[in-house]
Amino acid sequence: MKTTSNATVDKAAKLGSSIGSSIDKRSNGRQVLGKEVELGNLIYKFNAKDQADMCLRTTEAIADFVNVEYGRDMRMLVKKSNEKIFNEPLPPRAATDMTVPAPGRLEKHCTELIIYHKEMKACTEQMEKVFAVILGQCSSEVKNKLVNNIGFETLQDSDDVVGLLKMLKEWLSRLVESSTRTECSRMS
Repeated sequence: MKTTSNATVDKAAKLGSSIGSSIDKRSNGRQVLGKEVELGNLIYKFNAKDQADMCLRTTEAIADFVNVEYGRDMRMLVKKSNEKIFNEPLPPRAATDMTVPAPGRLEKHCTELIIYHKEMKACTEQMEKVFAVILGQCSSEVKNKLVNNIGFETLQDSDDVVGLLKMLKEWLSRLVESSTRTECSRMS
């Protein structure tokens, strides 16, 4: 029977846990839970007093978290929406068009192509995990709004981190604008 190290079990338990601490005043003091313990009370939620600031701080914390867990490329994806660009290696060319490339060149090309595909696969897997981290840091109200959005299924199917963050920022900024207008109308 295969044994699993405690570190692996602890990490798996941590990823599956729902521990976080942010009190939602509208839900009678219940906690709003984020999945990543390391991110603490930094979650995306609606109707928070400092909603815009909370959104920015949560995004920054997620960027730092994924940097540690998955590397700089994923951090830049979250922080600045910069996706890593992969360039497929070009096949070797012969000295003249009539001759076959040297065997060493073909082997080098095959090796470069294998590395290219491994890096692409690793990046795709990391994007899936980052998408899950972001979604895990959404309150249930935000998740419900996301899931009920027409474009969300497409974002989820492609693990579109940039699209998910864009959708969150647009909603939260609209809510901040409407709450600001409401407060201004109350003052007048």
